[in-house]
Amino acid sequence: MKTGLITPVTGIDSDIEKCKEHLCNEYAEFKNAWTNWDEQNGKTTAELVEELVDLATSCMTLADRVEKKVKIPALVDNTLLMVASKNYSRGYHNNPMI
Repeated sequence: MKTGLITPVTGIDSDIEKCKEHLCNEYAEFKNAWTNWDEQNGKTTAELVEELVDLATSCMTLADRVEKKVKIPALVDNTLLMVASKNYSRGYHNNPMI
């Protein structure tokens, strides 16, 4: 995968429905962390960022399970490249693609 450290997990949620449920639970945890986040306090900032990364990991895991279910090789990698190209062409960031 071309995502660096945010890669699909392999040890849990092999069933796609369980994987989707896990993602929904991670989203609920993110919403809770967002509600509790206080920029001035800083104590919950680490929790908020952790939940964001957990959510991203859950998204990548579900994308991986979808790729396996539909049996389209490199679907996730190609989609990542497409989204990165789209974001770059729209000027969302200046990081060169290559």
